[in-house]
Amino acid sequence: MKKIITLLALVANIAAASANDYTDSLEVEVNGVATTQAATISLDRQADGSYSFILKNFILESEGQQMGVGTIEVNRVSGVTANGVTTLLARQDITIKEGDGLSPSGIWIGPAMLGIVPVQLVAEQRGDKLYAVIDIDLKSSLDKVIKVTFGNGGYRIGN
Repeated sequence: MKKIITLLALVANIAAASANDYTDSLEVEVNGVATTQAATISLDRQADGSYSFILKNFILESEGQQMGVGTIEVNRVSGVTANGVTTLLARQDITIKEGDGLSPSGIWIGPAMLGIVPVQLVAEQRGDKLYAVIDIDLKSSLDKVIKVTFGNGGYRIGN
């Protein structure tokens, strides 16, 4: 009986901590100039009800140059679900991680040069769609705020 209860608890934890990958367009705006690229974001609901939000291999394009920034991971994101829509909000200081594979510029600048970076995340998950706005504050290192918009879904999130 004890083994069955342990097995059921394990299955419940795995189900509660399942990740969903969303692939869509990613618009990156720097100094009023926007570029678009394809991207995948993983949204992982944790056992405590919070979320982990991961944008792997983020690439910044500016003035025709591509720079590999790295993997942006925001953990302990609060989420509220109502009427089938999960709204996610976070304002955190993060350290951008190394990307997977080779960066277009030969280096992932996030872990190498940026240090701790303030980010603000607002997102909505509806069915199999994710829409997210991420403000990455690089004023202290590059004198810029990067605005990243993932997906569209035909709606805009208010401030």
